[in-house]
Amino acid sequence: KQNDESIAAMSQMALGDAYMEKGRADNSNYEKGLAAYKEAAAMTTNEYVAPKILFKLGRAYEYFDKKSEALDQYNKILEEYPNFEETQDVKKYVAKLEVAAV
Repeated sequence: KQNDESIAAMSQMALGDAYMEKGRADNSNYEKGLAAYKEAAAMTTNEYVAPKILFKLGRAYEYFDKKSEALDQYNKILEEYPNFEETQDVKKYVAKLEVAAV
């Protein structure tokens, strides 16, 4: 079951990636990408897949200038997935958003 959830979440994340890429030509697709990432994030807690999705979701929130929501995703990664391979990048984004809030 865990494997099925992870595969479904990865598929949804890929859909989000496609919308975000397509959004470069048509801005309305960014909203579809954000929605796909949110759905993917709700599908799994797999320690490898979930933080990748949350990271992409955080970046999408940043695109929409939703800094608080982006910080929520990044902090969730740091708290719940401390072994995420891109933790240093997440910390940089957190620091950038915190400095911007001052």
